[in-house]
Amino acid sequence: MLTECKHNENDNKSKSKFYEYVKKFWPMYAISAVVPVAILSSLYIKYLKNKNVEDKKLKNKALLKSLNLKVEEFFKKSGYKFYHQRKIESLDEYINGEIISENILKLNNLLKTIKLNSEIKKYFNNFLHVSCCPIVSSDRGSMNNKPTEFEKKLDEAVDNGDLPIKQFTLSQIDDLYNEKIKNYNSSSKATFFKMPNIDALDLYQHANDGAVVQVASQFNALESTSNRFSPVKNWFIDDHTQGPRCSLQDVISTKHREAAYLKGKLPDAIKGILDKCHINGNIYNNGYLELYNIGSTGGLQKLKNHITDNIMNLGLNSQWVVCENGHKQFQLFLAAPSFQGHSIDWEQKDERTKNFKEICKVLVVAQYKASAQIAVIKSIKQNKQIELHVTRIGQQSFGNPKEIMVECLNVIHDIVKNYNVKVILHDYLGNSWDEDMKKINFSITEIQKK
Repeated sequence: MLTECKHNENDNKSKSKFYEYVKKFWPMYAISAVVPVAILSSLYIKYLKNKNVEDKKLKNKALLKSLNLKVEEFFKKSGYKFYHQRKIESLDEYINGEIISENILKLNNLLKTIKLNSEIKKYFNNFLHVSCCPIVSSDRGSMNNKPTEFEKKLDEAVDNGDLPIKQFTLSQIDDLYNEKIKNYNSSSKATFFKMPNIDALDLYQHANDGAVVQVASQFNALESTSNRFSPVKNWFIDDHTQGPRCSLQDVISTKHREAAYLKGKLPDAIKGILDKCHINGNIYNNGYLELYNIGSTGGLQKLKNHITDNIMNLGLNSQWVVCENGHKQFQLFLAAPSFQGHSIDWEQKDERTKNFKEICKVLVVAQYKASAQIAVIKSIKQNKQIELHVTRIGQQSFGNPKEIMVECLNVIHDIVKNYNVKVILHDYLGNSWDEDMKKINFSITEIQKK
């Protein structure tokens, strides 16, 4: 009995020590358990998220397949057929005829009809812009590309000779301008305005029907953030500059250019000139003129002289488009040399920098002059005021010398000053024209959004 009592007493003492031990050290055990519990919890949460993402992908894939079938049905029910585009004989006819392909007009109307369908409209609203939607755009140019129904129709149009771009040389534009003003007595004066903070994607809301619009582009009338081809599907997401946003006012017309490029039928503004000047250096790819790849000053000097001598042979790429609100725009795809990724000190007086600057000036100023001449031609022909929307070609991303813009403003003024043209400068990034405006001898009034 005594032994049993001692045994119980020992048990009680052991339990008491154990409880005291637990009481003393339980925070340490609790803390040590936090990490594995947290890891397990995070893994479980991650699993649930991944499962939700995968489930959503499967649902979207099924929905996309269903919607693509509906798009095919829309095309069949619409009785879509290829329309043969009439041949444009002259610059005068194209400028004043405001000619847009019947194929493009039809596809634009079909896109609007498709977007009105409630199920498809809901799907469209999940995307940032119609150009990003996989019902409209695919990863054009990739190996695994499966074209959308819209892309198939645009390819068909291009294959049958309906091409988006009309290219005229600066010489042709200059000749027509001189012909139009020769015996014309104008009673009007041009007006000049600055319209700040207008997103180029919404320009159609602030531009008159039939306006002439400069689009900051590449020499091949496309857009990309590098000298590699970029499908239209990526423009809205990857490139927030003026050129792509202005182009995306009319997605179908823009994708028409894309289709022509992929078929090798999109005209290039400068390649013909460059091909006749044999210099060392890989300076031209995908519409990008990269002068810094010319290794020698002599080669750069040779190119400068060649471009200067042949500047009137430069092509100006143009396209009539119809925007979201039905207004037409005559878009002019202007380009400049690219110094993207290279910081050039334009204050330097060395020969290399001076040649860079001269090539930029010759190319860019000549295109501004042609833009102004086109606005005057249209005003005289239609006997009404024509809007010319002007942007800063080659400035922000391409890093051209800022002083060129003063000369561009002066050349526009000299061309349009005695004609019924309303020049509107766009400050897509704020007050970028302000310094240039201090150096010109004519007044520019600021106007607010309509």
